[in-house]
Formats: sequence, C-alpha cells, structure tokens
Amino acid sequence: MNRELCEISRTALIYFFETYSESTVIYLELPDTPNWKALDNYFYLGDVQVIDDTSVRADLGYSWSVSLTPSKVEIGSDLFDLTISGTDLHLESSTIHRVYREGWVRFFVIPNTDITNAARDAHGTNLRELQSEISDGED
Repeated sequence: MNRELCEISRTALIYFFETYSESTVIYLELPDTPNWKALDNYFYLGDVQVIDDTSVRADLGYSWSVSLTPSKVEIGSDLFDLTISGTDLHLESSTIHRVYREGWVRFFVIPNTDITNAARDAHGTNLRELQSEISDGED
C-alpha cells in the first residue's frame, strides 16, 4: 500500500506543478507556518523520486527539497491546493532543515484569480482525474 501512496503523491505533485507552475507562484505551507506567511520561493518541480517504496522526495529547485513517508494525499475540491500528510517530513534547503515526525506539506496557489482559474481550466484535466481516483479509493 505504501508504494501505491508514494506513486499517488509523486503523480499529484507532477500534475499540480504542470497545472500551475508556468503561470503563477506556487506556495508551500508546513504545520508550523503561520497562515499569513506561506513560503513562496518560486518553487518549480525538478525530479520527484519514490525511495525504497516507502517515501517520496521532491526537488523544488534552488536547493529546496521536501521528503516524507506519505499517509494521505488530498487535492482540494477546486484544485487550488494539494496536501500530502505523513511521517518523517523533511524540508531542506542550503540554509534550513526542518524535520517533523508527523505532519503535512501543502502546496497551493491563490484561488479564483483570472490566472489560476485559466491555468486550472486549461491544464487541470489530469489533476481533476487524479482527484476523482483518490476520492473513489476512499469510499
């Protein structure tokens, strides 16, 4: 089951960044990020790897990476956010290394702007299909 969750996490990250990264800033939040202070480092998605069938590691560019052992993947109903929950969560860059025994990482874009609506409508088909598959799997 964990290999499957890793693959879903990997695919969700790819689809989310394919949908939005060309047109808008993608923000990142962690459990201890204040609501008003999401990280917006102009992340882009480099390589996303499944490691030992148990964890996912995503290169976010500019020396940033996130890794975790996923337990749940959620795509917001409006497709403007992606949350991956799990254990052994690491956010790393050349200057920081945050570690969470349990936690979540949330990627999101500013909802309902002309730009994000257009990006979702033009490029969100794969993300919407994956969202449906995830929802069907929870039933």
